[in-house]
Amino acid sequence: MTPSRFSDLIYRHLHLEITPPFSPNLLKIVLMKNTHKLLIHSTLVCTAMLGSAHAATALIDFGLGTAAAASPYNSAAIIATGGTGTTGAIALNDTDSAATGWTVTVIGAGSGNTGNAGGGANVTAFPAGLSGFDGDALRNSIFANQGGGSNPAMTLQFSGLQSSATYDLLLYGSRANAQGVDQRWSLTEGTGGADVDQNSELNATVFVDWAGITPNDSGIIEVTINSPGPDNIGALALNFASISENAIPEPSGVSLLGLGLGALFLRRKRA
Repeated sequence: MTPSRFSDLIYRHLHLEITPPFSPNLLKIVLMKNTHKLLIHSTLVCTAMLGSAHAATALIDFGLGTAAAASPYNSAAIIATGGTGTTGAIALNDTDSAATGWTVTVIGAGSGNTGNAGGGANVTAFPAGLSGFDGDALRNSIFANQGGGSNPAMTLQFSGLQSSATYDLLLYGSRANAQGVDQRWSLTEGTGGADVDQNSELNATVFVDWAGITPNDSGIIEVTINSPGPDNIGALALNFASISENAIPEPSGVSLLGLGLGALFLRRKRA
């Protein structure tokens, strides 16, 4: 940052009664005489800039139904092939319908089959924490069936992410046709999320809420859904997902933080 840009930043955020640009000596005097104001304002501004503002959010409605959620929800449906199905890589738009550069892919596997839940398997009651989302997006699902004594699984992969950023994830799964199964949500690529267990039958309480997830070096976050118990006969379900990228602080925010620390140093030195 140039000296003139630095002095302009001080003037704009601290409203000091002096007009930039500042000479180095004058800048020192200004800092020493306005220490309290500098500390308060730079702390407040940095807190806001370094907070958890989202740079982009993508909402995903999994499965097919008679009333699929409209834009800005992204639609993702399984294309079944025997006991395994995939959505393929689906490009995601954000809540302003702008391209994010991210994709989502789901691969379902079961010795029964995988596919899109029919109307009889669609739930009507949802967790209170998801009340702000479209019911049509929460209602439909894709599934992976248990069969032949082996456990089903689904892999949910987000690609095209920034490895230097963090992401918040909401994930939800439920079925309504008495074919629920204990299912475990595990972060298998990326870091920051603990396993979540729930039963997919008439699930009106549990959803996955992971904050600050870091992708792997390839910009991938991967979630595996499986059944931890060998005696569960039923189907896994994936209804809805939300992924939000947390804003990366701008250089000016970091500069203000350094400015505040510098003022604290000058104050301690004077004392």
